[in-house]
Amino acid sequence: MRILYIITQGENGGAQKNVFDSASAISDSGHEVFVVTGQQKNKNDQWLFGKLKEFGFSKEKLSVCEYLARDISLSKDIRALIDLYRYITNNRFHIIHLHSTKAGVLGAVAGKISRFTYYIHSPRVCISRTTVCNQKAILHYS
Repeated sequence: MRILYIITQGENGGAQKNVFDSASAISDSGHEVFVVTGQQKNKNDQWLFGKLKEFGFSKEKLSVCEYLARDISLSKDIRALIDLYRYITNNRFHIIHLHSTKAGVLGAVAGKISRFTYYIHSPRVCISRTTVCNQKAILHYS
């Protein structure tokens, strides 16, 4: 199967570690895995791709969506949506796994527009004053 992970940022954080763990495990089990992150302004933003390259992912499996960013910007968000739509349409994935709010929304809309059937969104809700994080995975079928 061809599986795409989309996450807004590639910095060293919990969601990125989750993407690394699941992408590497699924890749090890024989599936073709691709990862898209948002813009990489500095070395910290490249943490996820660095770990995936160390694991053995080729550059062809790792893509940067330059307009995908945490901050809300109508023009950049529309450009990110178009880029994600093209990437999804051109690569014919079986599953799209979405992480973080912005990547989740834009990835789901891009998948819907491209008539993609299956995607998973793993939203994470963390309260900054505690170490409690709730994780839920939502499987969407359209």
